[in-house]
Amino acid sequence: MHNFWNISKTSSHNSLSVFFFFSGFLASYTNPKTDRYRREGKNMGKKKIMFFAYLLLFTIFISFSFAGITKESPLSIGQTLSSSNGVYELGFFSPNNSHNQYVGIWFKGIIPLVVVWVANREKPVTDSTANLAISSNGSLLLFNGKHGVAWSSGEALASNGSRAELSDTGNLIVIDNFSGRTLWQSFDHLGDTMLPFSTLKYNLATGEKQVLTSWKSYTDPSLGDFVVQITPQVPTQALTMRDSRPYWRSGPWAKTRFTGVPLMDDSFTNPLSLQQDANGALM
Repeated sequence: MHNFWNISKTSSHNSLSVFFFFSGFLASYTNPKTDRYRREGKNMGKKKIMFFAYLLLFTIFISFSFAGITKESPLSIGQTLSSSNGVYELGFFSPNNSHNQYVGIWFKGIIPLVVVWVANREKPVTDSTANLAISSNGSLLLFNGKHGVAWSSGEALASNGSRAELSDTGNLIVIDNFSGRTLWQSFDHLGDTMLPFSTLKYNLATGEKQVLTSWKSYTDPSLGDFVVQITPQVPTQALTMRDSRPYWRSGPWAKTRFTGVPLMDDSFTNPLSLQQDANGALM
């Protein structure tokens, strides 16, 4: 059931659902004028009960949507967090129905799952009580039941509490409750997929790189052999590495496209853009 329902921790919505149900139930049985009306209205009362029962289920389905991850409300196996536009969904998934569970982001409503980001690529969880929580200082923590922390987003500094939300672009973000600033985001830790508004990066000043790394296999999201990155040369090139060795390289970036790529001819409309200066490149 939980695979299809978004379970909420907000009790106020649940109370509202119960209120609607009992209001409808009482409306079916109060103020009958005569016993005759009671007898003749028996079937109608049953229909009304069924109607309000369906209303209860519908209201619960809506009110059980998971709005975000907070310190008081972690995300457990079977629960999902959806972007407000309904395009992306965050939750636990198990490749090939194995016992290994991963926290990932995928396109909502598409079967089979198209996973675009995985948190714990190298450390799957196996405990049924595993959950994704957020600490008081704003760090995301993936607990493997009683076996401790399997994955963490790293140290963050949020003195007034924080929450995690899934944006409409598929970016999992940790937000400081007081200032509203972003403390951490999944777009800074790419997987094997580049989404709109995510970036590949090469910073010459700091040596920081953001790359795409393949899965090890179709059913194993751990780090694979292939890495896609942009090079520090000016103009930059696209480079695919395999086992730390060059596997494929494009030609230099030429305003709107990479040269040397047959499909990127003059008629090609490129969704990518490039910013490049003395400090490096950002795509």
